[in-house]
Amino acid sequence: VLMIKWFREVCHVPKAHMFLRIHTYPHVDEEAILSFWYKVTNLPYSQFQKTYFDLRSGKKKHKEGSLLYGTAHLSIKSLGKKDLGILFTRRLLNWIEIVLR
Repeated sequence: VLMIKWFREVCHVPKAHMFLRIHTYPHVDEEAILSFWYKVTNLPYSQFQKTYFDLRSGKKKHKEGSLLYGTAHLSIKSLGKKDLGILFTRRLLNWIEIVLR
């Protein structure tokens, strides 16, 4: 939620350019998880990408301390808007470099 707010208010990224992918475990209720993230992010379901289920072999089915609602991965897509393409990426990388100095 913080990143969505930051991208909207500081970077002026329109909400229509934000997309969410949920990473979770196979034993969870996908509909409940999507509903949770919909309420938290206020992004429309049309901007939710295909849910990623962690199907790696050798993992416990029910892991102690696993994240109940998985993790949300935010993407910004330019959708033809030039200032959200490579120029936006370069601006973000410059900000990161400045902060790390």
